[in-house]
Amino acid sequence: MLRAILIDDEQPALDLLEKLLITIGHIEIVGTFTKPYEAVNMLMQERMDVVFLDIEMPGLNGIEAAEHIMAIDPGIDVVL
Repeated sequence: MLRAILIDDEQPALDLLEKLLITIGHIEIVGTFTKPYEAVNMLMQERMDVVFLDIEMPGLNGIEAAEHIMAIDPGIDVVL
């Protein structure tokens, strides 16, 4: 089972993505975040297999967040 977190500044988008991923199966949604910095902090404490990440977000955009995430764990898969 893949451990995943979802990051998007829009809660309805997070809810939909979570629902879709659950129907696929074999993915454990460990957390959903509307604030990228909170997700990055969580990744410093817990290992994930994959991060689903929105590109267009205020403050820390998806590309910048992906750079932080890859610095924490170069082996993590990032889906933009």
